[in-house]
Parts: sequence; structure tokens; C-alpha cells
Amino acid sequence: MRKNDTKRFSRVTVDLSENAHQRLEFLEEAVGASKADLFREALRLYEWAIQTYIDGGDFYAVKDGRTERVVLLGSAPPRPRPSENSREVPG
Repeated sequence: MRKNDTKRFSRVTVDLSENAHQRLEFLEEAVGASKADLFREALRLYEWAIQTYIDGGDFYAVKDGRTERVVLLGSAPPRPRPSENSREVPG
């Protein structure tokens, strides 16, 4: 890195099972991206999904005419309680 370069990076080491490593290699080939790019994109997507969930959104997958609710990791953070001044839309 050059002295005038303002970008800072952190190195992260991840232990993956053989199965997870194979899945990562599959994605690397399928998308044509590096492992680092895949992790960065996955982090952006997951951050967006969690923030959307916190903001009251839910996720659904539709396949073969069937709709299923998608649960992220089975344990997303709790949603904040609505304030007294907000209007909660029934779901």
C-alpha cells in the first residue's frame, strides 16, 4: 500500500469445513469473482437483509408456485418495539 493511499484493509482468517470450501469454490467459478469479493458482497447483502428485517421487513422465496418465508440464520436480532407515535401495519 502506498503512503498516500487512504484505503485501509483488515486481514481476516476464516476456517471453513470441506463442504463450505467446496461451496465457496463453486460460487467463485459460477460468478467469476475472487473469494475476497464473494465475502465482501455476502457481507453487504447480509447487512442489508438484517437492516431490512430490523426495519420490519420479511423475506420470502417463491419456487414452483410455493411461497416460503426465509429465516436468516434462524436468529436475526430482535426488532425494535414501535414507538408510541408510530403506526404499526398489521401483517
